[in-house]
Amino acid sequence: MNRAGVSGLVVVTFSATAVAAPDDKPYEPPPFTRFPDEPADLPPLLHDDDTPTLWPAVRHVFDGTTLEFLAGFNAPLEVAAGVELVLPWRIRIGTSFGILPRSVERAVNTQLVEHGAYARPLGDLIAASTERVLLWHGHLAVQPWRRHGFVATVGYGVAWLHGTATVPQVADATGMMVPDDVPLGDARFDLRSRLHLFDAELGWEWRWHRHRSLRVNLGAAVTLGARTRVTLQPAIDDARLHDLTNLAEAKLDHAYTTYVKTPLLSAFIGYQL
Repeated sequence: MNRAGVSGLVVVTFSATAVAAPDDKPYEPPPFTRFPDEPADLPPLLHDDDTPTLWPAVRHVFDGTTLEFLAGFNAPLEVAAGVELVLPWRIRIGTSFGILPRSVERAVNTQLVEHGAYARPLGDLIAASTERVLLWHGHLAVQPWRRHGFVATVGYGVAWLHGTATVPQVADATGMMVPDDVPLGDARFDLRSRLHLFDAELGWEWRWHRHRSLRVNLGAAVTLGARTRVTLQPAIDDARLHDLTNLAEAKLDHAYTTYVKTPLLSAFIGYQL
């Protein structure tokens, strides 16, 4: 080979060693960080198996929800017992069943007759139609301030009334006489009514030993509607008796919707689980 050609060849080599400034540290790559598949602070809505996990979040909203059992009176309508669902944001949903004592019904009816609300014969028919009274009541209550016992309540109720009356009682109350030729025998009228009620109350609740409470309310109730069914037992097919029953139903419905509007005083003791 020609020596002159060899001497003209320049060989360049590269080193793998990084060149650093005298005061710099050698470069080191950051450690590998593996990000989690799911954020730690937000629970997933679905897992890999598509199982919904929204229910625990819903249950968390209702943490602190308890039941409270109640017993007391709602004068002059009922003596009642019920249960209340106490939600954590100071909202309560309750239901109760009660009865109207006969002594209370007689006292109220007598006062209405004496003050001229309706005549004595109609008062006697109303007394006969309320031999047994069952009431159901549902309510929604709100406690606006956590550290104060003030409670506002609205409710809806249904009252079932049942009783019996003689034919002369119904005839006197309606002013419609039954002819003597109608074969009545021992027949009696069966009286059944259903009333729909609305009430609103304001009150205060005292609580002690955490589980026990006393609530006193003042308010008013009105009858939204009434439906009465009057039937003769045993049944007698006579047009004149049909007119009498229709008139008796109208009289009772009018009395209930007109005069069952009353102020309320209620007091209930409670035990919260």
